[in-house]
Amino acid sequence: MWGIPCPACGTTHGVAELLKGNIAGAFGYNPNSFIVAAGLLFIPLCALFDLIMHKDLLYRSYIFFCRIIRKTAVIIPFLLAEILIWCHVLWRHYG
Repeated sequence: MWGIPCPACGTTHGVAELLKGNIAGAFGYNPNSFIVAAGLLFIPLCALFDLIMHKDLLYRSYIFFCRIIRKTAVIIPFLLAEILIWCHVLWRHYG
């Protein structure tokens, strides 16, 4: 819309590179690729575990993540890292 790449630009290509085993290529596209790839593995496995074992691991994991991300000591560095990633994406597109 604004002509500026979003912070997530390149994440899909990065995950594809991870699937090929190209870690440097994935990082080059977008470092968020590692977080997304981890989620793409973790969430379906937890859902399957919950379905088979009649547990609530996915829900408990969500609650755990929410408790952690609300802490100032976690959210500030996370947001700073996201700003750096966006700068990386912008530099890659325009640099």
